Amino acid sequence: MPLFDDILGSIFLMSASIGALIGVCLLFIKKQNQSVIWLSLLLISFSYEITMNVAYWSGWNKVYVHLNSTNYPIPFLYGPFLYFFLVYGRSDRTNKIKHYLLHFIPFLFCVGYFIPFYLQTTQTKYSIANNETLSAIKYPELMNLLFQKIKWEKVVQLSHLISFGFYVTLLFRNFFHEIQQLNKFATVSEQKYSEWLKLLFILMTGYTVSYLVYFVLNSLKVLTIKQDYFLSLAMVGWMFSVFVVSIKRILLSTYPLYQEIEKPVVVSRNYMDKYSQEFVSLSAIKLCAYMKSDQPYLIRELRIQHLAEAIQLSSHQLSAVINSQFEISFNDYINQYRVDHAKMLIGADSRNMKLLAIAIESGFSNKGTFITAFRKFTGLTPSEYREQLKEEQLVIL
Repeated sequence: MPLFDDILGSIFLMSASIGALIGVCLLFIKKQNQSVIWLSLLLISFSYEITMNVAYWSGWNKVYVHLNSTNYPIPFLYGPFLYFFLVYGRSDRTNKIKHYLLHFIPFLFCVGYFIPFYLQTTQTKYSIANNETLSAIKYPELMNLLFQKIKWEKVVQLSHLISFGFYVTLLFRNFFHEIQQLNKFATVSEQKYSEWLKLLFILMTGYTVSYLVYFVLNSLKVLTIKQDYFLSLAMVGWMFSVFVVSIKRILLSTYPLYQEIEKPVVVSRNYMDKYSQEFVSLSAIKLCAYMKSDQPYLIRELRIQHLAEAIQLSSHQLSAVINSQFEISFNDYINQYRVDHAKMLIGADSRNMKLLAIAIESGFSNKGTFITAFRKFTGLTPSEYREQLKEEQLVIL
């Protein structure tokens, strides 16, 4: 059956072409942001998988045999690509992903499994494509032990499903707390970000469920491989849904894919005259009491809007109070509390905590900002402060 006689196949192929084109274009849009690169790779990988499915349905896989089975490792990349896209798109842009390469082990293992096929001659691949079996391939003894009693295709599909489930769980574990914090202290833009995170989580969950349904139906032989439009429809819908909800953030550089730099509020003398000294003093007392009781400075995403709403002031009023009573900026005011908290952690630290752990527990987004602020308010780096405390304790002993 000719490819373009199949209307549905043509729609899939057009969708894949658009996805690949968008993915390539994203590589040239604000390419300094690493999250954009992961999104583009996600779209390109989706598009390739859809293209290979269309080739299989149409019979083109029997012509271009060298591309056969190259799509089986691809689904192992969906979870890592989406996860990296979200992690590197956080407001904390210095965030590092631990054990980076471990995320690609399933993909590399799958590639390794199919290498014997990839290295076959063209004639052998033609034979395999016509017979739709890999029995002609001589796999290493270990592979035979693993797969001789189980259909290799079912093993790969089940592995895909496990990978999807793992990343749904990983996304939930890593971003659920962040969503909760944003719901507690959130501006309008951050509430939209929280809703965006929830939507991406729902999309990933929906895709995983659709793949599970496909796997079960296919295993029961209710749904044949050549009738797997169901899965591909879910793939196309998910791919473009991710694109639609993500591209606006990238193009408009909104929170948190590009960290907003909070501009200081310039308070003129005329503006200060609007508030009585009594109002400013009472507001300062209220602010200090709230900082002591609720410790909002420990929240990394804390903004002046959050603090102002908590003590029932506007952002301008709070800025005026801080400038007038403490003669410092909002960021310095918050960082003073964070540095004091860090000093307490260092002084009470019997485990020799790493500086990054202390920074995060004190409300800083990264170690660099922590060290800069610590030096500004103490004249020492955290390491120097720790050594000084140790020396003082030795003198006392």
